[in-house]
Amino acid sequence: MELSKQRRGERRTKFGEAAVEIIATQGLRALTHRTVDETAGFPSGSVNYYAPSRSRLLALALETVHAQLRSIAMTAFGPLMSPGPHSPDEVIECGTVFVETARLEFPDVVTARHALLVEAQFYPELGDMINDHRQELIQLSIAVGAAFRPEHPEDAANLVVALMDGLIQQLVLGKLETVTRPMVKMAMSHICTIGSESSQWTTSARPSVALTSPHD
Repeated sequence: MELSKQRRGERRTKFGEAAVEIIATQGLRALTHRTVDETAGFPSGSVNYYAPSRSRLLALALETVHAQLRSIAMTAFGPLMSPGPHSPDEVIECGTVFVETARLEFPDVVTARHALLVEAQFYPELGDMINDHRQELIQLSIAVGAAFRPEHPEDAANLVVALMDGLIQQLVLGKLETVTRPMVKMAMSHICTIGSESSQWTTSARPSVALTSPHD
């Protein structure tokens, strides 16, 4: 019985990874039960046991994406899990490791997640999963916020997660391959300090100029 349960877990993982690969390389339209079975190397109809509907298939892909990002985050921010306080330089380095690992080693995960974020507006279940995962990242990033804004670490963590997410997506989807690690580290420095009391973006010192969209 235990071996059977283990095999089911392994199959579920393979199907999830296959779904992510299809979304990242061919787009959401190519994601079907048949293509997942073929990509995972299983007979037709095999994935139906784990994801009988399209919504469940999308949820399986998103679950896989979140598991991989969670693993990256736990490794990158691992040094911050030990008792602090931690210096701003330590925090910036951990954030840089997270961004660099995600964009260089897991571009398919980032690409698939972006597509699923858009698709989530049509599937409430996906939206709930995304919100839950975001809260996980925010809790993990409280150590980041504490180093820069100890009186409001959760507020700082919320902003850091949003800006870091945007940076990773732009680097991968924009194919900004010429961006070097020192440049990413500099960006992380700005991201981590933007919510601090000394930043011009705090409520006590709002910018006096109007912000414009980069697409304007």
